[in-house]
Amino acid sequence: MTIISAVFFAFQIATTGFFSRKVEPLKLIFLQMIFAGILFVVNFFIFSNPKEISDLKGMALISVGYLTIFSTIVPTLLQTVCQKFTTSTRASLLMSTESLFAPIFAFFLLGEILSLKVIIGAGIVLFSIVLSEI
Repeated sequence: MTIISAVFFAFQIATTGFFSRKVEPLKLIFLQMIFAGILFVVNFFIFSNPKEISDLKGMALISVGYLTIFSTIVPTLLQTVCQKFTTSTRASLLMSTESLFAPIFAFFLLGEILSLKVIIGAGIVLFSIVLSEI
């Protein structure tokens, strides 16, 4: 699943790089979100039981709204707009730093204790990014 996801993520970065130079970013984002929504609904009905899903209320509704806007739409919009000015390869390298910066921010902002596995993993990611740029 991880390799399949990586292939689709690479495809998304490459196509975003290609189309971000040809199409207005908001139109491209709108199409991406509609397509992702359709795929979600199809998968939802294939792999889930809709009768087991409860209504969203209170904090659950706020959480879904936050995730939709600030973890999906805004980053995708920023990626699409900014990818006009760089190559798909550089964009993928920048986005691969997420696994490096997530534990750093968790340590400094949330006070989480980093395990040896996390530190080694972040080091490997940093090393691979530097190596790919050489």
